[in-house]
Amino acid sequence: MPLLNRSLDAEEVSVLYAKYGFFLRRRCGAILRDDALADDALQEVFVKVMRGGAAIRDASEPLRWLYRVVDHMGWTGLINTH
Repeated sequence: MPLLNRSLDAEEVSVLYAKYGFFLRRRCGAILRDDALADDALQEVFVKVMRGGAAIRDASEPLRWLYRVVDHMGWTGLINTH
């Protein structure tokens, strides 16, 4: 059985960012309530998606899938900073 490519290429990530980045940044800001932390979290979300987000290719609702990543990373970041 061949290994599945678990990462996304730069083009795929760029398309996701263009389409959903605004919404994800707002979600990060709502969770973290700090612009600098929200910007950092958004960047981390897309790094995480690039490295292991191939599952989004099959997601029926990509924004919902990305929101789950943001929620997990945002709350983890909030907990780690307090």
